[in-house]
Amino acid sequence: MSERASSRTRNGHVPPALVAGSPSASTTPGCFPATTLGVRETFQLSPLAGQRLLMTISCADEGIFESRLSFDDSLEAAGTLFTHGIETVLVPVGCGPDEAQALAARRIPGLSFATESLPALDVLADTDADRLLDEIAASIGADLVLLHDPALATHGRRLPQIVSCTSSPILEWRSLHGDQEPPPDIACRTARECRGLHAADLIIVPSLSFAEGLKREHGLAQLPTVVHPNAKATSASPKARDLTHDAFILTADPICSEGDEIAMLDRAAGRMGGVVISIGSALDICGRAVCFETIHTVGPLSTAETQGLLARAPVFVSATRFTSFGRIVLQAAAQGCALILSDIPAHREFWNGAACFVPCGDEGAFAAAMRRTLEDDSHRRVLSETASRRAGTLSLNRMGNGIHAAFVSLSERGPLTAAG
Repeated sequence: MSERASSRTRNGHVPPALVAGSPSASTTPGCFPATTLGVRETFQLSPLAGQRLLMTISCADEGIFESRLSFDDSLEAAGTLFTHGIETVLVPVGCGPDEAQALAARRIPGLSFATESLPALDVLADTDADRLLDEIAASIGADLVLLHDPALATHGRRLPQIVSCTSSPILEWRSLHGDQEPPPDIACRTARECRGLHAADLIIVPSLSFAEGLKREHGLAQLPTVVHPNAKATSASPKARDLTHDAFILTADPICSEGDEIAMLDRAAGRMGGVVISIGSALDICGRAVCFETIHTVGPLSTAETQGLLARAPVFVSATRFTSFGRIVLQAAAQGCALILSDIPAHREFWNGAACFVPCGDEGAFAAAMRRTLEDDSHRRVLSETASRRAGTLSLNRMGNGIHAAFVSLSERGPLTAAG
């Protein structure tokens, strides 16, 4: 621990940080001034107590899919880290927080926003983002850097840099096309991902299957550290006891995916004869509106609207061929939905024994599983209760504690080095 960090630990009476109330005219638009930080007194401080973490964050509404560490997850992690004596300064990437996000952040002790933001990742290559990030880290006296995307990691950074990786274009490509050569855009993103992962001192991922895929694809010398995500609800939903809700099935498999999972589900829904509702964009990969024979699309929903629909849905189905952990499946289970899932490693890792598994692409099997789960009250109740209990094991502070444990492990050993 640095001398500066140790002196901050002793100054335990400094009030905890809060996000400033509103942006001032002198700050970057959409960003909030950082406030004075301090570590609260505690009887058992972690070995990293008094250190300050710079955490990059995406404030853009990315919906229900896990393209990056979500804003809510980042806030929850920061709150848990503060209980260990670690302060967090958030650096927005692309855009600053909206009013609702700023209000949520104000409730987190030991947290503030930096006065500067970084450019969006899609223009990262044309900017001095690396230099700017280092300047921000120096200006706030950061001891650690947690990056929400591998593209931000770079060799030669003076501070330990931890990368959170929750998606991978090349692993998704492999799940659909095997060893076929990826197109130029995916190859470019993959090269950037690979450089960032090799530059990281520690890589945090949401599942073991995803960790193994990254290690294999990018030749990492060590397996990334697995930190399971949070559940958004921690108690069984009332519908797990009283299944008198509308008889419909909910899905959220992305229509814009290159795979044919949603089209297959549409055909399976027709064979089943029941109602299937799809959350999310109704546009295909080329931006064209998609019409289904059976599935009803409701378009993108807010977090609150998504949670409300999940609370009503007796059954949730996902036919995807790839996910790093399935954030929306976790949310559905936490709301007491019975789960019907494609039989892929990430789904098995989280939901083995708590879901009905169906072979990928098997239209008849999906139709049969959906029909039985809607019609058989006893079967549906068992799936609902087991999924809800499994989600309850992923408590709200588990992810933050996992990140803290990863930080401590990094401080106790040498940094990760890339293979070759």
